[in-house]
Amino acid sequence: MVAELVESYVSLQQKIKEIQLERDDIREAIIDFCQSEGLSRVYGNVHAITYKLMERTVFSEEEVKALLEPEGLWDRVLSFDQARLKHILADGELTEDIKYRLEKLKRIVSTYPQLWAKKLAEEE
Repeated sequence: MVAELVESYVSLQQKIKEIQLERDDIREAIIDFCQSEGLSRVYGNVHAITYKLMERTVFSEEEVKALLEPEGLWDRVLSFDQARLKHILADGELTEDIKYRLEKLKRIVSTYPQLWAKKLAEEE
């Protein structure tokens, strides 16, 4: 009984890997097509896929500390948590000047393509 379960499990794991590889190949083909054609949405017979190039950004700890410490705000991001800093930027407590200056310190460290699929009937 257990031997059969082990073999079924390993077989399913292999199928999952194969399907993921096939999905990744198709994903890359869709991304390449969208990029080469300058499209942000492509359509199948039943589904549509939206393509967008996402940016991953970070801040330099030293630069942000130099900006926020004199304003008495550095302790709110102590240990320099990127997510906390992004939350502080969004929560409305910072002055517009500090927000603007923080945004200027943001650096894009990578980009990655993102796809969203929807049934065409969902859009109607």
